[in-house]
Amino acid sequence: MLRRPHVARFLLAAAHPCFCEEDSANTGNGVRPSGGDPVPVVRLSEGKAGRPTGVVIATKGMTTQLQSTLLHLHAAGIRHVVEVRKSRDANGARTCAHDRRVHKFVEQVVNSSSLALHVNSDLFYRCVDLIDEPVFTDERTIAAVAKLVECADVELLAAIPDSFEDLMPLTDGLAAALRVPLLANSPSTSRCRLDKASMQEALARAGVGGA
Repeated sequence: MLRRPHVARFLLAAAHPCFCEEDSANTGNGVRPSGGDPVPVVRLSEGKAGRPTGVVIATKGMTTQLQSTLLHLHAAGIRHVVEVRKSRDANGARTCAHDRRVHKFVEQVVNSSSLALHVNSDLFYRCVDLIDEPVFTDERTIAAVAKLVECADVELLAAIPDSFEDLMPLTDGLAAALRVPLLANSPSTSRCRLDKASMQEALARAGVGGA
């Protein structure tokens, strides 16, 4: 699983295979792969047909990891973030309607921070509640949530989880339903990223020695 803030760097690398971390501070017309000609710097702020780009994040509510992720995605040029917040109780204190801490963080920190690389472009954030207890959410529920998440005016590039392993199945399901192009895993292999025994079996099938 990718750790924050590495998600933003991975999105850049996926968008352009020539992107290198040591070149990311280049302020010229492009980055220069080793031994090659300069290539244009990738901007994640604009997708196909000039649409703004976005990311879906599966969470259980406000965490410091989520705060860091939002800052780094904004700095990487992402303009829209949709949080899918999973909780057990529709009237619970963690739901989007009751817990507005992420909204306040985006408004008071992300969109006013001098640390962000794109201080002149606000990050648009919204939160969608998923009231569901099982680790593996059924396909019909995933499809219903995906309809609430998708937006015709925004190109969603990736679905990523916050810092909880049991959010992997939800993240994988949303990535498949939304057909995100850059960062996604198949729902059929979700258990391999959640259950250690399944993980070792998958490694063995791939001919890779398990730990």
